[in-house]
Amino acid sequence: MSMSTLTSFFQRHRVGTLVTAGSVSACLIVTGIIGTALSAHPSPHTAERDASVSAETLVEYADIPTLEVPGDASRTPSLPTEGAPVADAPETKKPAAQPSPAPDAPATKKPAPVVEAVSATLYVTAPSLNIRSTPSTSGNHVGSLSHGAKVAVNGKQSGWYRLADGRGWVSGDHLSSKAPAAQPKPAPVEAVSATFYVTASSLNIRSAPSTSGNRVGSLSHGTKVAVNGKQSGWFRLADGRGWVSGDHLSSQKPKPAARPVSSNSREAAIAEGRRLGVQVVFDSGPDGTSGHFGKFWPHAPNVAYIHPKLIGDWRLISVVRHEAAHAEIYRICGTYAPLIAGNRAQNITDAFAMEFYGGLAWSHYPAGSGDHQAAKAIRAGNCG
Repeated sequence: MSMSTLTSFFQRHRVGTLVTAGSVSACLIVTGIIGTALSAHPSPHTAERDASVSAETLVEYADIPTLEVPGDASRTPSLPTEGAPVADAPETKKPAAQPSPAPDAPATKKPAPVVEAVSATLYVTAPSLNIRSTPSTSGNHVGSLSHGAKVAVNGKQSGWYRLADGRGWVSGDHLSSKAPAAQPKPAPVEAVSATFYVTASSLNIRSAPSTSGNRVGSLSHGTKVAVNGKQSGWFRLADGRGWVSGDHLSSQKPKPAARPVSSNSREAAIAEGRRLGVQVVFDSGPDGTSGHFGKFWPHAPNVAYIHPKLIGDWRLISVVRHEAAHAEIYRICGTYAPLIAGNRAQNITDAFAMEFYGGLAWSHYPAGSGDHQAAKAIRAGNCG
């Protein structure tokens, strides 16, 4: 066995690091003995000579201490044979211990809210309190309780109370242990039987005896109405349409809104325009009537332009009233042709003059019953 082979063997097994401190000397002696044996038998490398040298030499030095290998005292490293390749053993590192994965914590369910047992009598403070199928506003609506209602409860959860009669749940925000003050009762309806006349230019009909009632219609000036009930200054119409304010009713028939005009003079036309809230201007030019009998211009909503040739004509006052009606419709609706008029703005304008200005001796735009209804609606503020 050659020295290089032996050296590789020791390097491979790291003998220098495996022996204990007390065996360092022995390790060196063994190395020297083996080296001497190899020098004493320098024959060619044969298996027989190597074996005899090893046996004789090791017997001669039998009292040499045995190499100590940490970790296994009974194990002695074996020597490699001649010619066997010796490779450096790769240095291996013990893998670091990996921590075992923690088991998944079992999913926990949020406990359901607990219904607290209660026994109490409470009163409803809201005008109307909903009863729900569950203690939440998302519960189905299953009924209601009126203001001041006395209720017995037997359970409470999340601010809601369970009705003892099993109907459902109600919010505790609208319950009190004290009975609320009684709400004032509306005045009773007084039975009356009378006939009145409307004194306002237009009087609203409402669904209830209050201005907060829905508007359901209107009555024009001078309309005769029959009533059969009275409450808080309001009168109930006998035909069942609704209620009207007594402030605009009179037992006496009012004077006509307009008197028939017997004169067709310039002065009469100007006076009629003044009565109706417009200034009469006689002008047939482009900025006046533009050749028509009369003209209304939105840029001058308080002016009625009249063609001069109508002075002394029997149609003069009718034309003045027609243009004045245009002006009033414009003031009410912001346009002289509101949506409610459709394509009959001129016809409804004549109807408006007939209804509220004392009639027309002449109408260039015949008005039907539908036009008159639309004119009344516009007067009441309904422009469509």
